[in-house]
Amino acid sequence: MSLVPKDVVLAAAAVFGLGVMLPRALSYAFWQDEVASAEIIVEPTPVDVAREVAVGESTPPAWYGLAWALHRLGVPVEHVRLASVVFAAALLALVVLYARRFLPLWAAALAAFLGGAGWQLVRHGWELRAYALLALVTLLLAFLLERAVASPTRSRLALLAATVVLGALTHYFFLFSLAASLLWLFTSPLAYGARRRVAVAVALGLVPFALWLPGFAEQYGHQRFGWIGPFDGTAVVELYYDLFARVPGVSGLVAGLGVLAVVITGCVVLARRSEYGKHCALLAVVPVVLAALTWLAGANIFVPRNFLGVVPFATIAVAAAVAALPRMAALATAFAAAALVGALLVRHGPSPPPDYERIASVLIDQGWDSASPIAVIGPRYGAGIPLHWYLPGRPNLPLGTRRDRGCRRVFLVAWGQGTWEEALQTFVTRRDQVGGAMVVRLEGEGVLAMVPGRAHLLGAAGGAQTCLRLGAL
Repeated sequence: MSLVPKDVVLAAAAVFGLGVMLPRALSYAFWQDEVASAEIIVEPTPVDVAREVAVGESTPPAWYGLAWALHRLGVPVEHVRLASVVFAAALLALVVLYARRFLPLWAAALAAFLGGAGWQLVRHGWELRAYALLALVTLLLAFLLERAVASPTRSRLALLAATVVLGALTHYFFLFSLAASLLWLFTSPLAYGARRRVAVAVALGLVPFALWLPGFAEQYGHQRFGWIGPFDGTAVVELYYDLFARVPGVSGLVAGLGVLAVVITGCVVLARRSEYGKHCALLAVVPVVLAALTWLAGANIFVPRNFLGVVPFATIAVAAAVAALPRMAALATAFAAAALVGALLVRHGPSPPPDYERIASVLIDQGWDSASPIAVIGPRYGAGIPLHWYLPGRPNLPLGTRRDRGCRRVFLVAWGQGTWEEALQTFVTRRDQVGGAMVVRLEGEGVLAMVPGRAHLLGAAGGAQTCLRLGAL
């Protein structure tokens, strides 16, 4: 019998999630993908939201509709992030509740901690994106499907159908998890008596997604995911490692094989423990296999953050592997694992995006206006595109190329040192340091021709067109 009540552990898991996510949500500037979300959220109508999602995004529209509604209710765009924070906190509490069905309470708490301190949830769980909702709705799918199997009442079947509606219209990777649940539904003897009614509820839940298929076809045609590249088996092996941590100086392949072995071991333990444990094991593995096969078939979709729906089940599998050890060894291993992941979070956690808000403020202070292009060298999150969200009037900043006659004034935003410093020194009239970025005002005859060719050149509509023409630099 546990010395700590389950409700206390549930609350602690939620508070831990808030503690990890909330500071980032309140202080970090938008990065490139979040700016894309923000621009959709401020659209005037739901129809405009759906249209923009189909044209410019690679996920379904449900999360954007929810975010749009929150903004319309008066929540500032930046604070819509708080919805993701709430989803992430609720996720960790639900991990404890779900895992407690086949693990001791301390192991369920370990699973929640590993998920909340894990690399991908810490990096993306608070963002103005759908990732936290994807993870939460996937765990709800497992929980509600098992409840419907145990007792297929109308209310439980209706909740399951609603969850399928939300999940399928939140992120396409939810469908991989749904396939894992359906595999369990049609193979588990536990589900035999309720199989038909549960399957009908799932099918009804997929009807709205079927109506969205033309939007999916349009998104697929735009190939927004083309940057991911062709199939790479090493990336598949390293996936679970990427979900949990990144250890400086440790081979990704070696660590990936080690974490994969622990996850598979835990899945075997879960599958042997109960039919519900088998469902959890399938949800930890099958979505990864299906996504890898889809990638191998030519769809470049394999990015670790898309697997946040796998995180709850993978962490439960790790906790199950630890709990299978003799008690004293299990407790010592759990403590060591939690300490390692916690230390990595504190010392080597994901870096914040550049402080685009401060960079934009410095540009204005240096005298930037819409007639002056901005050269951006080496940002870590996108080609300087988030800058426009923080500039007055949120001007359009198209990528441009140099005209032969150039411009007299260019603003440079550069990360790290480079050859530009010596080459452009005579044109520098002011420079300011903003975090890891250097913001520089360059002025003089022919300055544009001197901007390094590897820079992304951005310019606002209007006067900047005298210096730029659209295209790739």
